[in-house]
Amino acid sequence: MKENLIFKEIETYISNLKLLVGKLNPIEGRKNKLIIRNDKGKVRYYLKCIKTGKEKYLSSSKANIIKQYARLEYGDCLRKEVSTLIHALEGCLKLLKPCKDPDDVYESLPKARKDYAGKKVSFVDVSQWLKRPPFLRKGFKKDDSEIYAINGMRVRSKSEALIIRVLIEFDIPFLYEYPIHIDGQDIYPDFHILNTRTGEEFLYEHFGQMDNAEYVEKRFLWKLKEYSKVGIELGKNLVATYETQHSPLNEAELRQFVEKHFL
Repeated sequence: MKENLIFKEIETYISNLKLLVGKLNPIEGRKNKLIIRNDKGKVRYYLKCIKTGKEKYLSSSKANIIKQYARLEYGDCLRKEVSTLIHALEGCLKLLKPCKDPDDVYESLPKARKDYAGKKVSFVDVSQWLKRPPFLRKGFKKDDSEIYAINGMRVRSKSEALIIRVLIEFDIPFLYEYPIHIDGQDIYPDFHILNTRTGEEFLYEHFGQMDNAEYVEKRFLWKLKEYSKVGIELGKNLVATYETQHSPLNEAELRQFVEKHFL
């Protein structure tokens, strides 16, 4: 079962709010409070004793004391509002706890029912994500092998054809070789991938000649360097698979990879 993402995010937010409250100075034990008055258009500051009610005027030379108490009382207001928010969010969690993640509703169906229930409902607008400006695909050389994926698209390797077949079988939205403009040039990632559960977009590269030193330098390292210029980082919003001549792309491992990153 996948965790309810909203539930997890609220829990994290509450934890952060509690850390914030813990950093604020407590009200208990404070003997004075800051009083601000407008006297004929002039702002005057006083320090009032909480116990006796007596007030002491603070001149501009006491600016450090004014700042100290203004900061403390800002913290008081912040603590009050944050505590109210924490209470409200904890109430929300109590309501959310019995709820299933929408994805889990489909996954919990018995196989006999799931077989006829159709595809899992996506809460992400895939059609909107797929709407991109038209682009000119990177061409092929005359001596390039003619390899076609299951959807009829010409690709550059048998591994890419396999990847597309697996993506289609898992019903994962993707764009093949849709360009990214970086430093005045178009760079063509192998795939843009949409995770329909989280709405996150990834770039997916398959590096197929990792035992070729020239390939590693001119494709693998070069692409990583260019991507880093626009905040695309391996392991963050870029994922990759690899192969060598003696270690080709394995379909079982590819399926595990796809399930881990895109479902």
